[in-house]
Amino acid sequence: MKNAQLIETFEALRFLEDINTPLPAAVNYARAINLKRLGTYFDEFTKTKDELIRKYGKSEDDSHYIFEGENKDKYYAELSDLLNVEVDVKLQRIKPEVLMTLSLTPKQFDALMLIAEEETTEVE
Repeated sequence: MKNAQLIETFEALRFLEDINTPLPAAVNYARAINLKRLGTYFDEFTKTKDELIRKYGKSEDDSHYIFEGENKDKYYAELSDLLNVEVDVKLQRIKPEVLMTLSLTPKQFDALMLIAEEETTEVE
């Protein structure tokens, strides 16, 4: 999994903390385990990204940065490289059939599909 997918998955699972729809225990367990497993990588990614922002950005007030000229190009090049780094993380998967029984919004469904088992089709 690349950092870009890791971030998408982590943020989607974190989004599910705020829903009012009760989820089955197996789904909640998988979500919690995956948040824990992905969290360390997410924190390290965020730390590295913040270092790039401070390295290439010009600070206006320590919370807003502007990227200009060559520094803007360097920042986006390094950020792209960072997003494409492969990380080895094993996700706790859930069965897609479980999701079909839940009343979810499309956004909630999409978030959980990121940790659903991939279907395999046998070709004879």
